Amino acid sequence: MLIVHDLFFSYLQCKYKTYNQLRGRGQKEETTEYEGLQIELCKNYKNKIIQDLTKNSNFYDKEFSVVNHKELKIGKEIIINASFETDKFLSDYLILEKVPEKSKLGIFHYMPIFICKNEKVTRKEKLLFIFNTFVLGKIQGKMPAYAKIFNGEKYKLSKLQPETYLPEVKNIVAEIESLAVSNIEPKFSVNDYCRVCAFCKAYAIEKDDLRLLRGMSTKDVQRWNGKGIFTVEQLSYTFRPRKRGRRMIHYKGKHLFELKALAIREKKIFVYEKPTLPDTKTHIYLDIEGNEANTFHYLIGLVIVDNGNEERYSLWANDQIEEETIIKKFFALCDKYKEYQLFHYGSYERRWLQNIKKKFPKQYDKTVDEMLSHTTNILALVYTNIYFPTYSNELKEIGSYLGFTWSAANASGIQSVVWRTRWEMTNDNAFKEKLLIYNLEDCLALKAITESIIKVSSLDSINNLKNDQEVNWVAEMTVETPYKFGRSPFFFSELDLINKSAYFDYQRDKIFLRTNKRLKSYKKQEQQKKTSLKINKSIYIRSYAKCSYCKSDNLTEAYKYKYVVDLKSLLGLFPAACCARVKL
Repeated sequence: MLIVHDLFFSYLQCKYKTYNQLRGRGQKEETTEYEGLQIELCKNYKNKIIQDLTKNSNFYDKEFSVVNHKELKIGKEIIINASFETDKFLSDYLILEKVPEKSKLGIFHYMPIFICKNEKVTRKEKLLFIFNTFVLGKIQGKMPAYAKIFNGEKYKLSKLQPETYLPEVKNIVAEIESLAVSNIEPKFSVNDYCRVCAFCKAYAIEKDDLRLLRGMSTKDVQRWNGKGIFTVEQLSYTFRPRKRGRRMIHYKGKHLFELKALAIREKKIFVYEKPTLPDTKTHIYLDIEGNEANTFHYLIGLVIVDNGNEERYSLWANDQIEEETIIKKFFALCDKYKEYQLFHYGSYERRWLQNIKKKFPKQYDKTVDEMLSHTTNILALVYTNIYFPTYSNELKEIGSYLGFTWSAANASGIQSVVWRTRWEMTNDNAFKEKLLIYNLEDCLALKAITESIIKVSSLDSINNLKNDQEVNWVAEMTVETPYKFGRSPFFFSELDLINKSAYFDYQRDKIFLRTNKRLKSYKKQEQQKKTSLKINKSIYIRSYAKCSYCKSDNLTEAYKYKYVVDLKSLLGLFPAACCARVKL
């Protein structure tokens, strides 16, 4: 088996994807617009560095092909776009720089140069770089002392020590090799990488995998698996509505995945607690768009509903200089209303407001504090109170369930990054228009979800939001328990037959009795107690005039005594010792 660069990268992102790739399973992967953009940006960034490196040096361009041992022995100062292959590994296309130190190539060897356009090099990227360095070391017979990394807008140069990450890289290689021969499938889990890649999600949906429920931790999944629960449908049957009382405090603020699974199975909305929203005349629905690094927020979308009148605003900033201008316009629009409530979905917008205080110290502190007191996070209400029949609580999923549609089929937060970057590269207003529409549609989707929550909070019992959207209240659900008198229905007829043939203490008497010595002794004691003796003989005891031992006729009645010590309450406050003489 050949472990290529892409396979190693897949393992860093998702073990489940790697397992299916090794077996040729899963959805055929197509490059998304976001991935295509990243490849293009990395290529441009890399070309700029190559131009600087090869300006005054003797270099060799391999033109994106595998370099052999003889070509390396030539000893060019710089080798670009070269890949390396051994019997087990295939590297990415690298930039190599010649350094003086002995190896299989001669009195020199090569050191790799890696490119990362981001300001921060992640741990996964470092592991990927060391994997390629590891393959290079196999080819030239010497591991480089370090690798160079160019990253960020200012092309910052740093060094990476292979010894730091090489043991982990070797462990990953061993795990990939074991995955290739193992029949044990790794557990599927939905993570942030799934927003970019949908390689195995369709396969997981087909299996109804428990990890499809967004937000369920690995620890929770293992806990349910330990109980024999592996699918969403199985999990849905474990939900039991709790009685109102002290135990309700235990679930305050907690997301019940069992109830989420039940909502998906029944295709209904379940309300655990009636949500409460502030009653104001003016509702402002807010959505913010920012760059991938979260350092620049260029678009503020607003939908303002005041006494039934709806107004829509899109505040656009061409660059970071104009960011403060749109913030001021946003504050001015909100200041027009005395009583308002600012609705947003998730913590992104609230963090944005808090960061304004850091970005512009003391200028807008009072305004931001006042605004934060009027904010309501709709996602927080949905997370703990309302369970929609969706695998996650994302705006797009719940909005789509409620019937809201977006103009662009691929509309998402990742796609907004693509549109903004394309606009900055080409200055094409078509990308700007797509962003403005997408941002306003997010505000309108938030409005639709908020209005549905308001309607739910006004319902008193089971009712419908629309003709096909039934709402069930958990408080009105009947508590079904298997611990009851009478015949219990069984899903399988075979189990019903076994139940008819069983008796109460079968397990204790027929199974445990054979393996537990203590139970054997208990069984013997029970059998002895149950033995009933019948009267078969009459015995007459006559009184004697003399003692049968000493032959004396002076017979007297004798008694035995013992002292019993007990505790007695004195005036109901303090215990006191009590002693009594008891005749036996």
